[in-house]
Amino acid sequence: MNLKNRCLEYFNHFSNKDIDNVMRMCDGPVELKDWDVDAKGISVVKMAIMNIFNNVDTIKITPLTLTQEYNTVCCQISILINNVDKLDVVDVITFNEDGFIKSIKAYKC
Repeated sequence: MNLKNRCLEYFNHFSNKDIDNVMRMCDGPVELKDWDVDAKGISVVKMAIMNIFNNVDTIKITPLTLTQEYNTVCCQISILINNVDKLDVVDVITFNEDGFIKSIKAYKC
């Protein structure tokens, strides 16, 4: 399975603030960790992502590089918030054997 394409799909759904499709990509015990959030479990992760969506008018993720090693993809991305604020981030996304997201760890650069 090409997990890089799964990451691109995830970033597209996230950029569209499409919570339903974002969550369809996740495994039940999914984990999300970044500089503000440490969420575990599908319902808690969904609330954390909805909080992000509710606090921005727009969010656009531009993938710069994606590197896959086994079931993990390291993604250098640029995030544009409200068409003004830019963040450089590295996401480390791990998938289960069926191609569902097990964990997302995000680091500001």
